[in-house]
Amino acid sequence: MRRIGVLLLVAVASLLAFSPAFARAQTVFEREVLYTRAAPTGTLRAVTLTYSRSPAPTLMLGPPSDIAPPGGWAGGGADGLCIAPDGDAVVAGGALSPGAIHKVRLNSGVAITVSPGAGSLTATQVAIDPVVADRVWAVCTSAGGTGAGRIARVPLSPFAQGVAFTISGPDTAIAQLCFAHGRAYYVSTGAAPGSGTLGIIDMNTFATTRLLTGLEFPRAITFDPFTGHLVVLGGASILQIDARPGIPPTIVSGVDLSALVPGVDLRSGTVDGRGHAIALSATGHIVLLDYAATMQVGHSANPRLAAALEAAGTLASIVPLVGPGSLRESDCLWDNGAFDERDGLPSHNSSWIGDTRTADDFYLYRGIHRIDSISATMFSDSLFLNALIEVYDDCDGRPGTLLHSFTSAVGDTGTLFQGLRVLTLEAATPGLWLRGGRSYWVSAVGIGSLDGSDNWYWGTSGAPPPTPPPPPGVSNSIRGKPAVFRAPSQGVPDWTTSAEAGCGCTDFAFTIRGESCKILHDNGPPQPQSDPALTGVPSLISTTSSDSRAADNFRVPPCADEGGDRICFIEATVYTNCSPVRGVVEVLRNDCSLPAGTPLFASPFSKVIDLGYNVSIAGASLRAYTVQVHDPGWFLPDGRNYWLSVAVQGSGGFNQRALFAANAASCDIPVCALRISQSAFRASASLNWGPVENMLQIPRDLSFLVAIHEPSSGTTETGDPVPGEQCLGDAEGDGDVDVSDIFRFLSEWFGGCP
Repeated sequence: MRRIGVLLLVAVASLLAFSPAFARAQTVFEREVLYTRAAPTGTLRAVTLTYSRSPAPTLMLGPPSDIAPPGGWAGGGADGLCIAPDGDAVVAGGALSPGAIHKVRLNSGVAITVSPGAGSLTATQVAIDPVVADRVWAVCTSAGGTGAGRIARVPLSPFAQGVAFTISGPDTAIAQLCFAHGRAYYVSTGAAPGSGTLGIIDMNTFATTRLLTGLEFPRAITFDPFTGHLVVLGGASILQIDARPGIPPTIVSGVDLSALVPGVDLRSGTVDGRGHAIALSATGHIVLLDYAATMQVGHSANPRLAAALEAAGTLASIVPLVGPGSLRESDCLWDNGAFDERDGLPSHNSSWIGDTRTADDFYLYRGIHRIDSISATMFSDSLFLNALIEVYDDCDGRPGTLLHSFTSAVGDTGTLFQGLRVLTLEAATPGLWLRGGRSYWVSAVGIGSLDGSDNWYWGTSGAPPPTPPPPPGVSNSIRGKPAVFRAPSQGVPDWTTSAEAGCGCTDFAFTIRGESCKILHDNGPPQPQSDPALTGVPSLISTTSSDSRAADNFRVPPCADEGGDRICFIEATVYTNCSPVRGVVEVLRNDCSLPAGTPLFASPFSKVIDLGYNVSIAGASLRAYTVQVHDPGWFLPDGRNYWLSVAVQGSGGFNQRALFAANAASCDIPVCALRISQSAFRASASLNWGPVENMLQIPRDLSFLVAIHEPSSGTTETGDPVPGEQCLGDAEGDGDVDVSDIFRFLSEWFGGCP
């Protein structure tokens, strides 16, 4: 017995050594979410949701808070909810004008209201267009809910009244839209149990086509980049559906939550792209389903949790957490310090006295970085508070090409400096992705009045504290390079340092927020224009014989922290004479050294950048473009090869051409351009892929880049166990580490399993 007792202590110690859950709770995620209420008060609200997996699955909610602008916004019900590219919330319904569309500034609550279209329409759900990001689609019903449903297209910049279109086809009353795989999916709830449908809607003709019938009251639909499937919610069920183009739609998995909360009735839901579904129930509960370890929503091992959020009958919609219209999480990418109330330099647009600019630099480490917002501090005596934030490339340590200019919101801090009002500038920067390993420059710019009587100054930052004094000869703490100044109309035509401009060697107050991604695979830039062998592989979506596809491969290495990688950015080079340039990026499975099957994922181009030059290939003059896909969030399991296909959408013209550009060779022999194996090609007459040398007579790679979200060190980004694996202390594999695992461990240990 004594020996067995010692062995037991050793076994327990061994289990504890491999079981961090015994020492501390494991928080999977903690984040703020937004939601709307259909009740008479608190239309738009925020709540912090905290989910911990161990020692036992726990869902905790912080106290809800109103996002309530003046004018009575908080005094009525609302429904649909998403986030515009500029960071404002877009809400359907509300007290100001039930059934209208509202654009709400989250930091102040100020709302602008428009109608979804002519006539008496009630907007119930909203979804950001994945291709044209500055517009939102609203699902509407006519007055009294009679007649065919409507789809309204509402512009966001400027925010203005929408245009409504009548829905036709077998389903005319739809509950919600979802964009995925280059298609628009919808759910229709149906009037009786089992009469709900899933379908697709043509966003040009607004005709519906059914894909699945017999669903139980589906009310919400979203695309899940973690599984590549659709998630449909409604009533007591959550369904996981594979509805990719080219294959029969299939219900992969489903779960009935009726035992979780009595009378549970899911009205809205979202996913976080990491294996968690979050839904609102008409009972007033928020529901969480964790399928990160199983990748199936109906798996019996999935934790299922609920917490009371509001009174029954009040909850309406929850904000998307991934994809177009989602509420993003941003981190600080660069902080130049707060305004030190020491000095400033002029920086404004003025048609009267001429433009002045002050600019300061920032650095991004190697990788790809999504810039969400840039803020700065200025002081001014202007009566008209309008400003810009400009971003410049770096050229020899000075601002180079102006890359982007963004309109900034201006807020008054209520304080004065040298008799001028201290102002905060904050510019949302939608679509701004910057490559790291280099410097850039920011300029905060006030927009001067027409008579030139106002003044705008950018405030300094980084003054040393009063004690201890800085060493002799040492100036302010400089982050990167000192700021620079230019005023051509005032005799300063070239960028000069802030010290030479009379402000000292100093930085200026600004902060940059966003998210960083690391490069998973870089196939290199396209061939230089001077290359006599300049080429590409045809890749055109067309109804003519020129229809073709090109693809190249990349890999997700084994031992990824999440059991795979989540894609955040894709970039490729294409040559085409199509105008406008539209298209789709697809990810396919690998079959030895060729693509196989239907696409796992597909997304339209998020951004097209004209490279400013033409190429001549096979007698055709084609324009060069960079195409990008932003934040698709696709999760790719590790230890596998994948194929990336980039195709331009043609309009059916016989002379239209599009090529996926070949990459630049890394040495004198063209085959040195191959990173894994040569690219692949599929002609319109065949569904079979073949190596590209069958067409080009030489093996070539194509020009593209893939970047992934960076998980935190030592754990998954969410704290989840790696899919397909289990915690070493979880001997039973049930997701919990407790005393029963000790006896399971002992049983196997005595049986000879180490």
